[in-house]
Amino acid sequence: MPRLLDGRDFSVEFRAGVGRNLYMNPYRRLAGRYLFVNAKNIRINALGIRPVEFPILANKVKFENKTLQKIYDTSVYTLKCCMHEH
Repeated sequence: MPRLLDGRDFSVEFRAGVGRNLYMNPYRRLAGRYLFVNAKNIRINALGIRPVEFPILANKVKFENKTLQKIYDTSVYTLKCCMHEH
């Protein structure tokens, strides 16, 4: 069941067989805060998204102001999350 957003489909479909199943695709870019699972009569042992970070050497910057440090750290993390080839 595709989930369309402005005509684009960002959904992933995985059809499990009988017994224990594992799906991992490190080459498929996914982003999001939540996962939506549409399934019946199954038991899920684990479900998640693993982060993939672009390898960079970053300078360590420290601020005395905790709020400024949090803003900076969040900005660096956001940039790292968006550093993928398209």
